[in-house]
Amino acid sequence: MKIEQLLAIVILLLNKERIPAKDLAQRFGVSVRTIYRDLETINLAGIPIVSYPGSNGGFGIVEKYKINHQMLSFNEIIAILSALKGLNSALNDQEIDLAIEKVSNLIPADKEPFIFEQIIFDILPWGYVKHQIAKIKQLHTAITKNLLITIKYIDRNSIPSSRIVEPMSLVYKGFSWYLFVYCQTKSDYRLFRLSRIKEFQILTETFKRRTYNYYDYLKRFQSTSDLIKLTLKFSPNATVVVEDFFNAQEITPLDTGELLVQTTFYNDAWLYSTLLSYGAEVKVVDPTEVRDKLKQIAQQIIDSYK
Repeated sequence: MKIEQLLAIVILLLNKERIPAKDLAQRFGVSVRTIYRDLETINLAGIPIVSYPGSNGGFGIVEKYKINHQMLSFNEIIAILSALKGLNSALNDQEIDLAIEKVSNLIPADKEPFIFEQIIFDILPWGYVKHQIAKIKQLHTAITKNLLITIKYIDRNSIPSSRIVEPMSLVYKGFSWYLFVYCQTKSDYRLFRLSRIKEFQILTETFKRRTYNYYDYLKRFQSTSDLIKLTLKFSPNATVVVEDFFNAQEITPLDTGELLVQTTFYNDAWLYSTLLSYGAEVKVVDPTEVRDKLKQIAQQIIDSYK
């Protein structure tokens, strides 16, 4: 007898008032006699199973019963609920709703009056509107059903392209949503920023999901050889922002009130966009090549206003 089947029966009964034995048998592909044995085992384990007679009868769990929550602490259950609710704020998915309901059933009756939002995961960036949320939902549907999609994409250099892709994961990273895919057009894995997907169409053709995943993809770009050591000097006005972003061990206060920051970054476009976001409040002390590249970008900005 598989413990997974017993647990599945318990969850089903927790989320429905009553289920006939024959329906359970059909669902799990076993005989009605096997279901009766499973129900008896669950009952002996301390979860009270009740039989309801009549045409609308079946089996259920005693009303108000809650699963013993010894596997998870109360705070752990609340943390899981908070994460699921945050995810569902973007997806509004029925399966996630069901997961929330299942986890909610783990909360002991005596703890219910103390439920409140200890942690809130709001994963929709400021200014997100309905059509953007709809895009996330549609792409999520394509992922769950393994449906190919075609996209029209604009890269960071404003170069357009059309692709046929296998959507694998939605990724929320750095205040933006991305779509991780296997691109059939390029025969390689890609990470597309959702805001740059100008058009897409979900096809009826399905694909076989690959074992390679987003975390495997990240390893390509996380070589220590791509890291660069930086020494930055911030004005006193930037103190709060610096403390928000950098570790305390990386910050050295100077007698002038300025802050010296010694840190490491990946040497890519994001490094320069981050430095530029601080405006005149930061000065690159070292290395020279970063100073020169930043001055070049700043000069290009000045030239554009002439």
